[in-house]
Amino acid sequence: MSADQATVVLPAFQRPLHEVAQMWDGMTQGLHDNVCFDLHYYHCFGEAWNRMTLAQSLREAEYHSQELRRFPAVVSEWSNALGGVAQLGPLEDSQKRALFGATQLAAYKNASHGWFFW
Repeated sequence: MSADQATVVLPAFQRPLHEVAQMWDGMTQGLHDNVCFDLHYYHCFGEAWNRMTLAQSLREAEYHSQELRRFPAVVSEWSNALGGVAQLGPLEDSQKRALFGATQLAAYKNASHGWFFW
């Protein structure tokens, strides 16, 4: 099978993507062009995510858009769940989730190899 018929998917969901990409490039010296990174974007697991406000969570989702324009990737897992602090505030839960979901969808459309909702 030729390189234009297959893609090597590399897991990059436990480290910053730029570090994984740099390590990959260092090891392969650009030998492969049929590679994408497998990303899992969750905003609800772990202490750091649970301390973020809704505004901070939205900014993080928007940052993912920049990351996805820079690297070939598939967002193979993401959800609309928010961390603890982001659930506080004057908006109703449905309004928060609609806003958060729309922000994520806008970002993930930049994934070169698509996305999957978990």
